[in-house]
Amino acid sequence: MKYLIYLITVSLFLASCGSAQNTKKEKTQKEDLSQTVEQQDEPKTRTGWMEVKTPTNDSTEKNIDKEKLSKLAVKDKKTPEQIKRDNDLKEAKSSFRKGIEFYNKKQIDDAIIMFKETLMYDPENALAFYNLGKIYYETGQKDMSLAYYQDALNFNPQDSNSIVAIGLIYFERSEFDSAMDYFNQAIELAPAYGLAYYNRGTLLGQQKYYQQSLDDLNKAAKYSPENSKVFMNRGMAYFFMKNLPAACDDWNKAAGMGNSEAIKAVSIYCKTK
Repeated sequence: MKYLIYLITVSLFLASCGSAQNTKKEKTQKEDLSQTVEQQDEPKTRTGWMEVKTPTNDSTEKNIDKEKLSKLAVKDKKTPEQIKRDNDLKEAKSSFRKGIEFYNKKQIDDAIIMFKETLMYDPENALAFYNLGKIYYETGQKDMSLAYYQDALNFNPQDSNSIVAIGLIYFERSEFDSAMDYFNQAIELAPAYGLAYYNRGTLLGQQKYYQQSLDDLNKAAKYSPENSKVFMNRGMAYFFMKNLPAACDDWNKAAGMGNSEAIKAVSIYCKTK
């Protein structure tokens, strides 16, 4: 009888351009949670009470208007530091977009240059750190990847994607306690994050906590129903709990989604007599 193993993965994706930051809302956070990096200028807002004016003659009103305009002009005038900061943010935004374009074109070296240039103009850009971590992970430079993911967390402690990615690296190093800690953190921050439940459930399954694994994989199936590996691994949990019919149901579902491991499992364990 062939020995089946749990599969673990994480969907590490490049941030796309859009709003200024991640939200912590418990909306349906699928494994392709969207992140954005656009650095927007701070909005200019003014607050104050509406004035009730008594009628004045034209000349007095004009003088008042001129005085107000003069004060507003002084108030809105930016310092050289503010102007430099605005220009730096524009350059950072441009470099980031170029990094996305290069990555999508598989021009990885150029993408790295552009994301590092983003950080030159905007040293606290958590998403540029995240994207560099993703690229170095994909190119097998796991130590470098880990360092960039940790930098991303330093500037955005709410970044559940970096947290899951760090957990995966620790999992691959067989540092299971650390991996579990990061998966737990991700779920606490994003309770509808299917991929975090998938990874934690897979880790629990490998440690032979099959019921706890099943609980997490049920949630992963709810929040990430498009991930065939969820059903492959949930089938594994059922298999080791001696529930072969349920295991075959999940493996058949995963096989129908094109999962090669599930196809093998079906051929070995789920043949109809």
